Formats: sequence, structure tokens, C-alpha cells
Amino acid sequence: MSAPNSTTEIPAAALESIALERGWVTEVQVEECRLLYQAMLDLGLSASLGEILVKKGYLSPQQCGTLESALAQSGAISIPGYEIIGKIAEGGMGTVYKARQTSMDRLVGIKILLKRFAEDKEGRERFLREARAVAKLSHPNVVAGIDAGEAHGVYYFVMEFLDGTSMDTVLRERGRLPWLEATRIVLQVAQALDHAHKHGIVHRDVKPGNIMLLHDGKVKLADLGLARVSSAVDSTITQSGMIVGSPAYLSPEQAIGDRELDIRSDIFSLGLTYFELIAGARAYGSGNPMSVMTALLTRPVPVERLAETSAPADVLAVISRMTRHDPAQRYAAPAALVNDLEALVDGRRPTGAYVEMPASSVSMATLLPALHPMAAGTSPAPRQRVSIVIALLTGIATLVAVVALSLRTWQVEADAALPLRTASSAEVRVDLAAAIEAAAARAPGALAYHAELEKHEYSIDFARGQHTLNVVIDAGTGAVTDVQQEDEDHSAEVRLAGIELVDALRKVQKEVDGQAIEAEILLLPGRAVVEVKLVRDGNAFWVDLDDTTGVISEARKRPLDSR
Repeated sequence: MSAPNSTTEIPAAALESIALERGWVTEVQVEECRLLYQAMLDLGLSASLGEILVKKGYLSPQQCGTLESALAQSGAISIPGYEIIGKIAEGGMGTVYKARQTSMDRLVGIKILLKRFAEDKEGRERFLREARAVAKLSHPNVVAGIDAGEAHGVYYFVMEFLDGTSMDTVLRERGRLPWLEATRIVLQVAQALDHAHKHGIVHRDVKPGNIMLLHDGKVKLADLGLARVSSAVDSTITQSGMIVGSPAYLSPEQAIGDRELDIRSDIFSLGLTYFELIAGARAYGSGNPMSVMTALLTRPVPVERLAETSAPADVLAVISRMTRHDPAQRYAAPAALVNDLEALVDGRRPTGAYVEMPASSVSMATLLPALHPMAAGTSPAPRQRVSIVIALLTGIATLVAVVALSLRTWQVEADAALPLRTASSAEVRVDLAAAIEAAAARAPGALAYHAELEKHEYSIDFARGQHTLNVVIDAGTGAVTDVQQEDEDHSAEVRLAGIELVDALRKVQKEVDGQAIEAEILLLPGRAVVEVKLVRDGNAFWVDLDDTTGVISEARKRPLDSR
């Protein structure tokens, strides 16, 4: 038999064989899940056959774990010099396994490139080149790389095995952290970024899930699978316009697909992480990726929300400097950020956060040719696009911002006082609560945390384990038109809320006059609320429902356009 040529097909085929041998599933059930599995791969979604069997109720989580352990021990994935023990995690680019390096008799982690990346020649070459470059890093706050290569069609990256917990898990368990503890964690990550920066490496996916807190209190920056080595060769391989990273933690330049990212992009992402560690909630909410990126490009990070915590003004100033939309107004390098974070820990003033930075150099004269590239005979360079967005926001603040992201365009409300444009009553025959209930039928075992009317359809987001399931419902017919899975973990929202989203929405609709067009579970310091956006007489307004008391209030602490 020829050697397998993809990492995703090996585990799937072996797992179903073992499950059938043990009599835990039937041929019909396996075939059904195999079709779903292939469909998700064709859509570019991260999935495993075991997860699908569990979601369909054909296997229990315990049975799936037993199968994966047996699969690893069977040698279905074979890398010379390493003994696969079991799966640790599955992400957007690959699956991470716990393994033993036989020559050194030590535990390691092995990331195996997913099929859709392994089949692309340039993707494979970039993965191996960057993995080898990362393996050269040696810093106490960076997960050490050990080896990288290819065996039997399997592309892999070996790294040190970490005995700890990711910060996204810490946030789920604790809600939020005291500002000083959060600062010490962010300081160690900044030191890791400083070391990477000195070696010409941009991480591109800094987020709580990639920050590991070890049992001894040390912090490690993990998963440099999206890392880019700064070089002329690399910039020709990374395609302009491709958005890489996790939507909730993108920098503005990442969101518009700029291929010329530098370390300041990582500083922005770390600033969003810093905010979340203290606030216990994401800076731009937990909506679907497009909504999050729209907010990212049109609104500043709401650092004023941290005033509800015990964080001092100096902490807010540092986060504000880290998360400026214009890269030129952020910290120029991690070393400067490290100095200010050390000052915060020592009780000193972070002087770098208060240094006056030059205003954006972009004028309307430079903006107009960019808005009309055909007339100007050219299109803006990648770096100019960041400044173009900034100029749009600062120069035309009262107009509706039109943002193009990944071949999709949508409109953003610029002012709550302007009449809201929604679908007509003839187009919307299904209300928001009914849409959530219809979508729930396609997301068994998952809980809704965000729902929104977008033109003529509803977008409903469900938290399911460490993934988000987005279900789209036609607002006229109530039919499901699309289902997508994303690697976003929103389990904290639904776990901490004392009421389900649809129940809260029904209560608001019963007591408040207006058409509900959006609802979201929002985590605030020490509590959770359900926010519902309604339209009445052509204008939008928000109401809050306290998940503990059930009290509904129309008095919001911040204006609509600050969200």
C-alpha cells in the first residue's frame, strides 16, 4: 500500500475503522459523518471525524478520546524518531499531538500541517522555512522549537511540551485578572516578542489562546505557526489580501490584508489581549468575524471600559498606545513597551505611553486618488491602505464608512441619531427570536451568544466547545442558508450568563416596544448582561437585561457608536 499523502485522511480513516471494529458505530452513521467531514474540509473548515461523530451523538466524548489514544498508539501517524501519544489540540493550520522523542526520552509537542496547506507547494515550503527559523529562537518566554521536516507526506514542526494552561482557559475559569497580574503576564509576552523581533520574526497571531501559563508562573508565547520571517523572499510568497490571524485579535493592517506586517501589528494584538485579561471581555465584542473586523476598523479600543475595574490610568494609557489604529503612533518596538510594562509593575510612570506622537501624515489630497484608483492610474500600496482607513475615520466621521474585507462589503452605522436603514417589513417575516430557535436546530448542544439582522438575513453565532458555529437564516422564509464553523471560543459568555439569549430576547420583546435586530451576551466586570438593539420610529436604541435581576434598562452607560 502506498504511503498516505495527507495528514487529515490518515486519522479519519483509522478512527472510523477502530470505531467499527468495537461496534460503537454503524456503517450508515460513519458514512453520514464522513460526508459531513469531507464537506467541511472542502469549505476550508477545521474539523475531525471524531468531533463530528460526537456532535451527532454517535460517540460519547469518552469513546472519542479512547479512539484517538488508540489511533496514536497504532502508528497511523508515523514520524521517525517520535512516538505519538495522543492529540492535544486542533487549530486552523494544523493538529498538535503529544509525543515522545525517543532519542532523548522526553515529551514534545508536534504540530502537523493540515491537508489543505500541505497540498500547496508554496505553503509547505513556507511552513518548513519559518518553522526552522522559529526553532532558532532561544528565550525563556518563547516555546522552544526542536525540529521540522516531512515524513511520508506529513509535514511537521516539533516543539517543547508545555505543562500549563492557556490564558483563554484561565479567562474562562476566572473571568478576569487583577491588573497587576495581567501586566506581569503581558510583560513576559512583550519580552518574547522583543526576542522574536530581534530575529526578524513577526508572530501574527498573538492572543490569549497562544499564551501559556505554566505551573511555576512562567509565561510562554506559543504557536508561531502563522509567524512570518521578515525577508524579501517571504514577501513574494505571502499573498497580498490574505487575512491571517484570529479575527478578534487582528491589527487594522491585518484586517485589510496588508502583507507588509511588522512587529507593531503584534503589539496591537497584544494590546487587545491585555485589555481582555483585565476587562474579562473582548474589546470588540463577540459577534461574527465580519462584525468584529468592522468594529475594529471603525472604532477605537474602548479603554474607558477599564475604568470600571481597579486598573490605574497609567495602564489605560499603555493599552491606548499599544492599540492605536495608525502603526506609526504605537510603540515602535517591543523594547519600548517592555520598559513601560516594567515601570507599571514597579509602580513608576510609563513615560513612553505619554510621549506625544506626530499626527497622521495622510491628507485628503492623498486620500482622493486612493478612493478613485482608476482615475489616478494606480492603486494604493499595502502600507498606504492603513492610512487611508484612518483618514476616512478622522476626516469623514459623520458619513457611513464603507469597508471592503476579504471580498465582502457591508455598511456600518456612523451615527445612532441617523435614521436606521433596515429590511422592510415585507422582507422580514421572521423575528429575531424565531430565527435563533430555527438556527438552534442546526447547532445541537450549542448555545447562542450573538444574533444580528444583516440586510435580509439573520446571522446567529453559537458557542460549541472551543468553536463558534455561525448559522445564517433567511429573514423572509426562516430557512437556513449557510452554516460555518470558526476557531473562536466564546464558551465564557454562555457559561457566565444566567439566562439564555433567546429567553432574554423574548422578555425584552414582551416589555419594550420596537423591532429587535440584534442581541448579544456581554461580559462586564463582575457580571453579564444581555444587550438588545431595537428599532422604533426609524431610530435604533439599546436596552440591557441584567442576567441576575432580570431588570431591563434603556439607560446605557456609553453611546451606540462606542461599541
